[in-house]
Amino acid sequence: MAADVHVPENSNPPEDEKKGVTQLFDLAEKIVKLSAILGVFGYMSLRSHLNYLGIPSTSSLGIERYLMETYNLVVTTFFPLVSVLLRIALALFLLYLLSPLLARLFKRFSPFLRRVFRVKGPSKPIAQIIREYSAKPIVPGLLLLFVLGIYVWLQEMLDASWQYDSIAVGLLQSSHLQQADAVWFYYLICLLCIFGFLAYSLLSRTQKLQPQAKGHQLGRLLLLMCAVGIVALALHLPILYGRLIHYTNYTLVGLNYKVDDRSVSICGLLVLDSQSSLLLWRAEKGVGNILEVPRSQIQTMSTGSTLDLIKLAQDAANKGTTQPDCKLLTDRQENSVAP
Repeated sequence: MAADVHVPENSNPPEDEKKGVTQLFDLAEKIVKLSAILGVFGYMSLRSHLNYLGIPSTSSLGIERYLMETYNLVVTTFFPLVSVLLRIALALFLLYLLSPLLARLFKRFSPFLRRVFRVKGPSKPIAQIIREYSAKPIVPGLLLLFVLGIYVWLQEMLDASWQYDSIAVGLLQSSHLQQADAVWFYYLICLLCIFGFLAYSLLSRTQKLQPQAKGHQLGRLLLLMCAVGIVALALHLPILYGRLIHYTNYTLVGLNYKVDDRSVSICGLLVLDSQSSLLLWRAEKGVGNILEVPRSQIQTMSTGSTLDLIKLAQDAANKGTTQPDCKLLTDRQENSVAP
């Protein structure tokens, strides 16, 4: 009887386990990089908003604060765009359902249109015409020209609005405090970035399928420049959000803090909460001020309702009243907290 031959098991871990661990580390690295990018977008948005209002900030607010800013940016942008994209998808679906009827109508009127426009030679399918023209340099060139035109328009709008920075500090002017009616422009740039990226993807795929087309190298160069322009537009979105979309509602707070040997009481809108101090906004005699109170000196803090800083600044500019009204603060004990 032949003896059973025992083959020792391989002591090395299976290749699948090694590959799985490597993929896990790659995923973790990508998450860290994505968090850093989102944090940069949050910083750009918050910095743009603070510059717009005139709120000074030199210390870091932490990655959590910047990620929260990015979250607000994404959520605020996402839902209106979804509503628009759903309408576009519905229109395309209806167009798809009507495509047989439209095809018959086009086929019936095609000879008439060819006679009117004096088109000679056999007609080509629309898909073939799109493929042929997509491979030519003129198509990415026109797309690049369109992106550059939008970019120049964007820069002109930003240059025109830079003079209204620091609108909530110093001498308040009602003409500068009018909230910009350019929200549509922000969402227009969002849509242009989305459809520009889709057009770039389509043209890039077409060029890869037809590398032998005449002018292919020039077309690739123009398409690459178009991609750079779309990225530049996308990088402006946090700046536009900070100036056009960002909320201006802040919590009314009252502070008791110690200065030398005496206690000082003050109220204002809490516009920035850093690790070292609190920044409060208030306006007196038509002048907006930012008051910085070190955390180490705060004795008690009471909170009130949420108020719109821009509207309070408008009232202070037009009427010369002191804003915010400290009487709006409640005296309930549960609102008093230690710093």
